[in-house]
Amino acid sequence: MKVRSFHTKIWNDKFFSKLTPTEKLLFIYYVFNPRVNIIYCYECHDQITKFETGLSQDILDTGKKKFSGASKILFYEDYVFLVNGRRYQFFSGPKNDTARDTLLKEMGKSVKSWFNSVSDTPIYTPLIPSETEIKIETETKYETKRKRNEDVDPRDLPEESWLAWQKKNKI
Repeated sequence: MKVRSFHTKIWNDKFFSKLTPTEKLLFIYYVFNPRVNIIYCYECHDQITKFETGLSQDILDTGKKKFSGASKILFYEDYVFLVNGRRYQFFSGPKNDTARDTLLKEMGKSVKSWFNSVSDTPIYTPLIPSETEIKIETETKYETKRKRNEDVDPRDLPEESWLAWQKKNKI
């Protein structure tokens, strides 16, 4: 079973608060249905959406038009792209990179090209870690080596510790 965080600030979101109750259901469905993956681009036929939500084709078409017009959720053929998906759920690590690559290989060229043409961040753009993520990774690497009593390369030390090491060793 997949688990995702539901950010409760959605209820205060200006766009979301203006949606009708059925449009809210549809929006939440597109963000949280079982086909959503780590690249936030997935195949979902209208027939499946209608069956799982109980909504009519007219409501579905109206909602899709509204979501696309606001650049929240984009649609191409039978694909759905959650524009801000990576902002709210971020997955990193070698296993996630492999899964991401596999999903992208399964996707047709025309689908990738279209989404890359309409998106500010192409779906296959490598993720650049933030300074905080780099600092955490460095500190973790240092702590792991320290716990195993391995030799620690001073460059693996967190910045504050690196400066202290330089002072201590008069470098």
